[in-house]
Amino acid sequence: MKKLNSGNVSIIIVILMIGYAFLGFFLHH
Repeated sequence: MKKLNSGNVSIIIVILMIGYAFLGFFLHH
């Protein structure tokens, strides 16, 4: 459960980082 949770957190962080960067780039342009 701890390993699975850690993996999920990593995936969520990566998705949020990419999504945030994409939204920022889109809004600036």
